[in-house]
Amino acid sequence: MSYIGNTPTLGHFPTDTFTSVGGSTYTLSQTPSNAGAIEVSVQGVLQAVSAYSIDGTTLTLAGVATDDIVFVRHLGETLLIPIPGDDTVTTIKLVDGAVTAVKIDSAVELGGPSLGASSIIRTNANAIGENITVLANTNGLSVGTITINDGFTVTITSGAEWVIL
Repeated sequence: MSYIGNTPTLGHFPTDTFTSVGGSTYTLSQTPSNAGAIEVSVQGVLQAVSAYSIDGTTLTLAGVATDDIVFVRHLGETLLIPIPGDDTVTTIKLVDGAVTAVKIDSAVELGGPSLGASSIIRTNANAIGENITVLANTNGLSVGTITINDGFTVTITSGAEWVIL
């Protein structure tokens, strides 16, 4: 289908309707982002943006007679982008290249898994304070004296290897 001019916007435009009791303030059902994000009409006559003000959900509109109908159309909704729950982001949701070595290095204890401009020195902690399992078909490497703290275990499954140099 073709249109002359812009393609029509489709969507949900919530409305509020009030019957004036002679006051000048009305409580909207939601907070508009600014005064231009709503259309206000009194008895079917569209009001200029300069004729009213908003503060949160409070619409201030002076000069409305008792029993006049005030109609407010919200032209856009403020969308909240939710924060993903713990353990809900999968690799398919990550853009290729979004997780860099710099981001990984800054999250690892002792300044990261390597030091030096060319990552010339690899680092590891010298004490284990968590339960660790090296899975089958994987290898692990640690360097130096390693202490496994009381109450923690390192499990090497069949087909896995952990080398300490």
